[in-house]
Amino acid sequence: MRTATTDTVDNPITLTSIPQIENSKNQADLSSVDLKYDNNSDYHFDTVLSKDDILLRQSLSFISSLQDVLNKKRSAQILENYITSSCTWINPFIASGSDAREGLEKFSNFFNSNASNIIVFNQRVVTTDTVEVTYQLSFWYPLPWRPRIIIPAKALLKFSPTTSSDVTYVPSPTLEDHNIAIQSQPILKITSILEQWEVSPSDIFFRQMPPRWWDFWHGFCSPTPEYPPIRQLGQKMGAVRVLELPQSLNVEIQWTGSSKYPGPPLLAVPGFGLFGSLKMARPNREPYQTSLPVEVRSGRFTCPTTGEDMKRSSWLLHVPTALQSQVMQAALSSQSQPIYTESLLEAYEKESRNEDKTGSNIDVSNAGAATSITPAIAEEVDEVDEVDYQVGYENLSIMRGVTGGALRGRVNVDKDSLREFEAKERKAYRYTLQPKRKIAAVDLQGDVDAERIAKALSTIRSSGYLQKGGGYRVKQEGNEEETVFGLQLWGTKACFNLKGQPAMAIYEMQYDYRVTTVFLELEDQKD
Repeated sequence: MRTATTDTVDNPITLTSIPQIENSKNQADLSSVDLKYDNNSDYHFDTVLSKDDILLRQSLSFISSLQDVLNKKRSAQILENYITSSCTWINPFIASGSDAREGLEKFSNFFNSNASNIIVFNQRVVTTDTVEVTYQLSFWYPLPWRPRIIIPAKALLKFSPTTSSDVTYVPSPTLEDHNIAIQSQPILKITSILEQWEVSPSDIFFRQMPPRWWDFWHGFCSPTPEYPPIRQLGQKMGAVRVLELPQSLNVEIQWTGSSKYPGPPLLAVPGFGLFGSLKMARPNREPYQTSLPVEVRSGRFTCPTTGEDMKRSSWLLHVPTALQSQVMQAALSSQSQPIYTESLLEAYEKESRNEDKTGSNIDVSNAGAATSITPAIAEEVDEVDEVDYQVGYENLSIMRGVTGGALRGRVNVDKDSLREFEAKERKAYRYTLQPKRKIAAVDLQGDVDAERIAKALSTIRSSGYLQKGGGYRVKQEGNEEETVFGLQLWGTKACFNLKGQPAMAIYEMQYDYRVTTVFLELEDQKD
């Protein structure tokens, strides 16, 4: 459903649907047809619909109304237009349609928030009268630290038996001749709803609701982060766990460059990826939302054009669920957008000219970052906000790699190397929909370096999960020559403005307590 409006202008449907993540011959493409309500509650479509199309449309219309009920925009009575009086509605908390209506009223009164969100990842017709919906429900629980509860689930919606005579097509006088309208109230009603949650009530109360120690420590400084519910599959083998990551909507920060030179450090969100704006100074401080973990992936590949050995790194930041509707269309297109930043070479030459005039030291430490705050000389660093300083810190290893020396002071920069580095460097971002994934993971506590990461990867590869009969093998991606490994940074909060854009990163400074998960993505082992 691309666009939708209700019978009143002030009450828009905010449900976001994501059609066709999975391929199915019975799954209709919902992205090309707009659904609108007029004042007579008629449904207007710009094409003739098949029976499967009608089922899918009716399913989306029901979920739209359900979200309005959760957010107190409509009374639960509206659901009588969609479900029969004898409808059975089963999930971990309710067992009948009447229980559902009463439960929805209690839910909307208790949470008293307009931030409950239902994201439909996929829906398909599985039988002649049944639709399977894959969705995600999320809401804030009213506790002082405001935990965000995320429930990935599936639902089977069974509609009353229909024949072709049950559906009447009436030409619409307001549309062109080839358009049609389905008159009055919904024709097909739901007789049973079976929800299958991927998290149990105990998971919600004991894993999603309790805050971490860091959340208590930073409770008055930054919002409590949300994170997708991760399930452990099977027993832990030594230090290795197999985890299932749920479907999620992320923004992916991409960096590509020559493997001859070091790229941005993997343990920090690169400054150029924080392309959103955010006012942090009082009295105009803007609200923002945070998420965990920051997922990092890195690997090498051979450029198909030049045959050169290249390196690719990406940072996946989970978009907070309350903001996902803001960026859903961008995620549906999944188009990469280039990130333009100041040239390191130009910054160096500019600072060199300033140094010649003033005699002050050269500082190009923040060149290449997408932020506008750049300390001019070393003495001003202590006056820069801690977050802004860390945002620019990712360029340190790049500069050391091409200069062979320290950043501050009088240094001789190899301009040819710097020019070559920038000529082959590409930066971009895109919003993307990540399907479910399985990973083999090892947790590392404290500071992480290349040696500890290599040791963790060796432990994963030698685990029983990846041996013959273990059930899994490492997933290979595209033309990557080396296996792409990943990191989950549980000590780094990704901060988003209310447009759903990453605008800031907050780092846990208690280094000994930082947790970093090293992982390899898996696929099922084929006999």
